[in-house]
Amino acid sequence: MKFFLLFFLFVTMLLANERPKIALVLSGGGARGGAHVGVLKVLEQNRIPIDMMIGTSMGSFMGGLYAAGESPEFIEKMLVTTAWKEYIRADFDRQKVPMQRKLTDYTYQGKIGFGINADNDIVLPTGVLKREPLLLKFDALTENISDVKDFDKFPIPFRAVATNIKNGEKVVLKSGSLAKAIYASSAIPGGLQPININGVELIDGGVSDNIPIQVAKDMGADIIIAVDVSEDFPETVDVNSYFVVMGQLVDILMRKNANESLKLLSSKDILITPELEGYSGLDVEAYPEIIQAGYKAALKQVRALQKYSLNTQEYEKYRQKHRKQHVAQPLIIDKIEIENHTYLANEIIKKQIHQKVGTPFNASMLREDILNLYHTMVFDGVSYKIVQKDGQNILRITTTPSWNNRGDLLFSLALSDDFNGHSSYSLKVGYLMYGVNSLGAEWRTDVEVGKRQHYATQFYQPLDESQLFYMRPFLSYEKMTYIVPTPALGNQELQSRGYGGGFAFGANITRSFRAEMSFDAYRDTSTVALLSYDQSFNARQIKLKFLYDDLDNYNFPRKGLLAQLSVKKDAKAWGK
Repeated sequence: MKFFLLFFLFVTMLLANERPKIALVLSGGGARGGAHVGVLKVLEQNRIPIDMMIGTSMGSFMGGLYAAGESPEFIEKMLVTTAWKEYIRADFDRQKVPMQRKLTDYTYQGKIGFGINADNDIVLPTGVLKREPLLLKFDALTENISDVKDFDKFPIPFRAVATNIKNGEKVVLKSGSLAKAIYASSAIPGGLQPININGVELIDGGVSDNIPIQVAKDMGADIIIAVDVSEDFPETVDVNSYFVVMGQLVDILMRKNANESLKLLSSKDILITPELEGYSGLDVEAYPEIIQAGYKAALKQVRALQKYSLNTQEYEKYRQKHRKQHVAQPLIIDKIEIENHTYLANEIIKKQIHQKVGTPFNASMLREDILNLYHTMVFDGVSYKIVQKDGQNILRITTTPSWNNRGDLLFSLALSDDFNGHSSYSLKVGYLMYGVNSLGAEWRTDVEVGKRQHYATQFYQPLDESQLFYMRPFLSYEKMTYIVPTPALGNQELQSRGYGGGFAFGANITRSFRAEMSFDAYRDTSTVALLSYDQSFNARQIKLKFLYDDLDNYNFPRKGLLAQLSVKKDAKAWGK
């Protein structure tokens, strides 16, 4: 009996000395989530141990990096110094897209985003903002822990919360790629494109659980420190655009489920609510002020926080175990596999990958290669993972087709007036068909009506797997009416009609520099009815053209150069 009593007292003493498990729960809120960094600073300064981290949206970004071993100072510097506009983009980086795609801008400025999918349906993009640049940024920031797939094995166990777009249910991510988990949790609906993880299309976790307190309880937390940076939705709002409607909808969903989650907090838990009035989820330029707001809010709760402080010796032991940054072990790549779901041949994709079998894995180089592949505008996504199988390290690259992988519908409208009684319009409609064959051939047809009637078609055929050389047969018909002022007879209409075609052979030396030689043959007719003038002629030409275009934007460029040098030789005209 005495033995059992002593054993009971011993166990009781151990339990009494065991400190409570503390969970840090970080909410979503876009750029307002920078306040989480200020809170982390105060927690470290006051030696508050964190045993588990749970984040939604921006909270998953901040929490994921911290759980992986990064310091608040590193995260702060990263937030403040990163040019986020390079990664949060509504369009491809034009300087990186192939020349063939740049040429579309010359005819269709301000293109409307209608595409044709694999089922030949007319579709719209799934998000305003592109996925790959931001996802690759997250991949770079989490490279140190890329070999740890179980989030429980991070320096601090971690969970990211996302939302299943098909049913709105909360999805708790606890394994796999940390970069993908952060992206999924942060993919604002209607803004960033969704991401597929384990067969489920995921978007921002704020839609289902913006302050995931229940997740912390399910992980066994005794004490919860919750940081709420959610935006309050304005009840009076001028609904005047798509973006206002989507922003208001997201704010309503997030704020309402956040309020429900906060009801789960007990009296022993701590809620930190930074004062962020005047800051929106898009104010990335205000990170220094937002971080400071989080710091001040945490200081106001410092007395409550200090109840869970460790002494210097205990906190150092905690730091040795939970704050030591993990470093991914170097790997030698034994094999490269392409899992390709697009129309392009696998060899074309392999040509863009510089990682070699038998050499150490170079994640930075691979990210650059993936970004170059993405900017061919063929892919919705290009992802990679290292698979260990039969003692080999297999680099598996997976591609998914773009939402418009079978073509684009192109439109352009122009109006003109000379303020002298003559006005005109020009409506252009085009269809650019992709994936005609596995080498990436494209067939483009253009129709223009109005002052100028123009019908043209061309077939672009790459000739090799590196897509360096190509051929381009083309046909066109054009009818144009000019107003020609004459002193004696006043304004006269000059009609010009022509048709012809040709064949071009060229080389895409870089994505910004092309050289092309073409052989053209055409027949033109000019008519002035009042003067009974009707003249036709046939012509042949040999053209040599050099084109350089690395403008960042064709219509409103801020950087880059556009230059063209053309040389042509006309054969002697013949016939009437």
